[in-house]
Amino acid sequence: MSINEKDWIEQFPAGSKNEIRKALRAILRSPILPEDKSARILIKPNFNNDLNALTGNSTDLRLLWELCCLLKKKGFRNLVLADGPNTGVFVANIDVLERLGCRRMCRLLDVECLDLNYCQGQRFGAHGGADALVANEILEADYVINVPKIKTHADTVFSCCVKNWMGINVGEAKWGLHVDLFNNLINNLSFRPPDLCIVDGLIAMEGDGPGNGNPVWLGTVIAGNDSFYLDCAIAEKVGIKPEKIPYLCEYAKEHKSNYIESAKKLDLPRLQPASERSLLTRIATSGWLGWLRTIARPLTRLPSTMQLLYLCGIVQDVYDASEASDHIYIARDISDEFMNFWCPSKWDKIRFTSQVQNDMTNVFSSKHCVRCNYCYWADIGGKIRADINSRYLKRHIKRYIERVKKMVASINN
Repeated sequence: MSINEKDWIEQFPAGSKNEIRKALRAILRSPILPEDKSARILIKPNFNNDLNALTGNSTDLRLLWELCCLLKKKGFRNLVLADGPNTGVFVANIDVLERLGCRRMCRLLDVECLDLNYCQGQRFGAHGGADALVANEILEADYVINVPKIKTHADTVFSCCVKNWMGINVGEAKWGLHVDLFNNLINNLSFRPPDLCIVDGLIAMEGDGPGNGNPVWLGTVIAGNDSFYLDCAIAEKVGIKPEKIPYLCEYAKEHKSNYIESAKKLDLPRLQPASERSLLTRIATSGWLGWLRTIARPLTRLPSTMQLLYLCGIVQDVYDASEASDHIYIARDISDEFMNFWCPSKWDKIRFTSQVQNDMTNVFSSKHCVRCNYCYWADIGGKIRADINSRYLKRHIKRYIERVKKMVASINN
């Protein structure tokens, strides 16, 4: 892990979509991008699971929408947005990209959308006797943009650019890499490092991330070209010493003077770290019990078993593959400013193409709505009503909606 003299890091305000556009225009300046307009550009977000961006878990669709639009405006047409969500949702056969609204967004933008868990891959030797199975789409892309989220993490202490690269591995291969997770996180960057990192700092997660932390408004985007360098600088600024992060400690020791100077220039608050894991959790997730987890996997995949593990604090999520019909109804006098702020899509098109029922706008009836639910989660004015029938979404709302509304209220304070 050597640092290039040309490594760079820049920060931009990015609260509104106008600010996001302005930040991306500054980042995607020449000669950052390929000269060949036919180049295959792959955008790798952080879609760890089906918790939406306002919880602090996944990459914000507002950032991804503007990124795709700007790349197309610059003449790039061969775009693909691709990620491999965690193995738990993969074995549960859950389409995270659909649940988060990513597939609808990509259809509107005419951008290819791929779940890397279902792609063909190339095998590489990994630590702990496992094999990395890296998606061919990552290896064959002409240019790769890493778009991670800033999160504190119960297992890895911190999650940003380097941790997001776990998603380049196909399907259940990610499970095997957990036998020696920290060294394999480092290894992943050697297979095919990203050409550019654009860190989603709109809403971060602090505390017991990635699935049980609290959302924190940051309103920023941070960019650079070295994942380790960016992670060290950001972690240092939010109060998490890179030397204490297992997969960053070696790099941090070698390049402390460099990232410390960059960290000083960043404007970020301190984040609450994850709480110490219980003895039971440490034992259950330890590397030396990997063989037992493999044997017990048919049992641990059962919803009842996962619920028990969740109640014991061993896992953070219980995945539900069932689907149902949901709807969101918006008062016709809702503020356009509010909707334009939170909606990744074009609010004016949604409003004029939606059905009106009982003086409420049924936004899901419009093909321009990506069904991300951001407006519902962010509504603190009582202007939006939801008809939620999906069990997974009911569970997410019960766990997170008050936390999200508290975060939204903090923006105006």
